[in-house]
Amino acid sequence: TDVNIEGDRDCGGLAGINYGTITCCRVTGRLVTASTVGLLAGRNAGTVTHCRAEGTITGKLQSRYVGGLVGSNYWGGRIAFCSATAEIGTRGWEFGGLTGGNQGLILCCSATGSVAGDTEIGGLSGTSGGVIVHCCASGAVSGLYDTAGGLVGRNHGVLVQCYAAGSTDGGGLIGYASYSYIGGRIENCFWDIEASGRPSWSGGGKGLATAQMQDIRTFLAAGWDFSGERANGTVDLWEMPEGGGYPRLTCLRDSYEPPPLDGTGTPADPFQIATAEQLGVMVWHDWSACYRLTADIDLSGITWTTAPIRYFDGRLDGAGFLLSNLTIRGGLDLGLFADLGVHARVENLGMVDVNVTGGYDARRVAALAAYNEGGIHASYAQGRVAAGNSSECIGGLVGENTATGRVTSCYSGAAVEIGPQSDSLGALVARNAGHIANCYATGGVRVVEPSPGEVSPSPEPPSRAMGIVSADVEPSVGVGGGLVGLNEGTIAHCFWDTEVSELAASDGGTGLPTARMMESQTFSLSGWARDPNWIHDDGKDYPRLAWEGEPGQAIRNPVIDWLAGQGTAAQPYIISSPDQMTLLGTAPVLWDKTFVLGTDLDLRGVPVFPIGVCPGTDNKGILRDCYWNCGPATVSTWGTKYNGQPLNDGQMRLRASFVGWDFESVWTICEGKGYPRLRWE
Repeated sequence: TDVNIEGDRDCGGLAGINYGTITCCRVTGRLVTASTVGLLAGRNAGTVTHCRAEGTITGKLQSRYVGGLVGSNYWGGRIAFCSATAEIGTRGWEFGGLTGGNQGLILCCSATGSVAGDTEIGGLSGTSGGVIVHCCASGAVSGLYDTAGGLVGRNHGVLVQCYAAGSTDGGGLIGYASYSYIGGRIENCFWDIEASGRPSWSGGGKGLATAQMQDIRTFLAAGWDFSGERANGTVDLWEMPEGGGYPRLTCLRDSYEPPPLDGTGTPADPFQIATAEQLGVMVWHDWSACYRLTADIDLSGITWTTAPIRYFDGRLDGAGFLLSNLTIRGGLDLGLFADLGVHARVENLGMVDVNVTGGYDARRVAALAAYNEGGIHASYAQGRVAAGNSSECIGGLVGENTATGRVTSCYSGAAVEIGPQSDSLGALVARNAGHIANCYATGGVRVVEPSPGEVSPSPEPPSRAMGIVSADVEPSVGVGGGLVGLNEGTIAHCFWDTEVSELAASDGGTGLPTARMMESQTFSLSGWARDPNWIHDDGKDYPRLAWEGEPGQAIRNPVIDWLAGQGTAAQPYIISSPDQMTLLGTAPVLWDKTFVLGTDLDLRGVPVFPIGVCPGTDNKGILRDCYWNCGPATVSTWGTKYNGQPLNDGQMRLRASFVGWDFESVWTICEGKGYPRLRWE
């Protein structure tokens, strides 16, 4: 309390720079500084939750990144369930009642102090290129030009379900809005046209009279989740004050205590989840704790407009229970989880009758996780995932699997339906930079026409009416992947059904007809016998997770009775037919064995799958002593360790050109007349 700090940059009442976790802290006092300053912390690249700040901030010279709580919230930084009441007044830019600049996540936060500066001045954040969800600001905002806003001065990120109710000489909600990769969108946000003094001007959002801003029906119609109602969700994010007024975040009420859960949140005694209401309560409890389902949960009658659980970095064990009828209609980062952190693990969870729909220009939409940095194991999804025109990263189970993400022993039967001009679409995972193993997909990716009769949560501006209807429309060539839409990571021992999905391509995995997908041999040859998570009713069904309780037996080790030999150097397997070559491409368990061709093979019209695993792409490997013909006479200078060495046609016919080559036992050449040939030819 009563801190009194004067400095130049990276100044905070508690921390200059935070890379860890700050929780349940309160700071009051006064700061005088030049840039990157907040009453709690100067800059945040970690996590800040359940904190409050009160005081004043003045600056030196031209200040930048000044916030009531945090000066700058960096990429990967998270601020949640916090409030600030700060009086900020100095010369400079990027000032905000809560943060000066935001590139991370701000969730369920409020700012009530006045903010004055030059440009990019906001009641909550001066600028934002990140995500701000379920937030509000009511302080007076004063700045120059058009970059002051009641909530955010300049926005090129995402704002969802926020409002501003303070006076401003800029935009009622946003001073200036630009559009970036992640959408630059504003969804279901409002400002008070009377309190702000700005009846019509804002860089986005919808202006309403004070009476409408203090009427719960306004926000219920926009899908906001309030205490005492169930149709919009069970998190109970907002409440109306007893004496009237604007909506208030329930977590910021002085007397608020989250509903208790049985358990202590440890691995030995996880929090227990048995109802839809308890699922919502997970948001308020420890993000890094352990949770376990203790019953099937039916989510019928609830339509979320955002992901039920915005961020999670703990462990959720489905314990073989089902979540059914999850329904979400929104625009960005949709799924049961919006973001699974690097320490998160979700396992043994089934999701059935899912209906997740993103509108026009949707980003990262899936059944289980929109964005996965952690682990998803022994889980599945069935139902429908859809998005409108120009959408990106739409997947059956996961939207984007990052470099640290792992998806193992999972499957998806969810149908993925998207509008035209969409990209990175996959029946299991839309975009993969991590690791996927022992998984399969039976759903498909289909282009369907937009329907003008169903309004989607579009970015503002423009305002559009978009939606999805099933129709007999020819899919675009290369519209999506039967397993993965775009792969920059590793995919091992994975499959998709080419007949059910009607997709012959995927950026990873092996596509097989339905009959092959129901043969145990398909999966035993891929090493699934070593995975105890699967059972299979041979010839009657796809593999099922062992905890599902469906008919079937454990997948057994393969019997190699279709090849002569033992696979050793002394007794290699003998490949004598095209069918054997086809099977070899789907038999990773044999890829460390020794083979020999027993005859010439004609592979015309025969589907042959790649044999082995190529770990690198995009010229990431090294070529040594390799050469290529660059033309008839002159030598090109375009040659590097990545591309090989160029030689002209005459040089390609001279033994001396091929430095390092073995012309005694491997190669031969007719000097000056032909290229090198292998001796066995």
